[in-house]
Amino acid sequence: MPVKHTLSAPDGPVHEWFSLSYSNYLVLHRTLMQSMPLAWQERMIACLDELNAAFEHVPQAKAYKVEAAVEEEDFSVEEVTLVPVPDPVPHYNRGRTYIQPYGSEES
Repeated sequence: MPVKHTLSAPDGPVHEWFSLSYSNYLVLHRTLMQSMPLAWQERMIACLDELNAAFEHVPQAKAYKVEAAVEEEDFSVEEVTLVPVPDPVPHYNRGRTYIQPYGSEES
């Protein structure tokens, strides 16, 4: 599916959403996304498909390692390190887990 490109600013809404962080990636929790209403899931998948199609020509890593962590500052060397911690949302069960979103009237 060809993607129609328009000019965009590198300092647009996505840049602003990341704020002052130096993050190069966004990690989204599958269990929480699967717990969103179906209309939201459909919009999300459409956006992800559009993103993938727009950059299918760019080489991508085949896998990533993601783990929960907390930041700890070492003031003696002015450095922040990441210390692994247990996943705060450890509910993944092969896509069968539902967590009710805040404000949702679903049951």
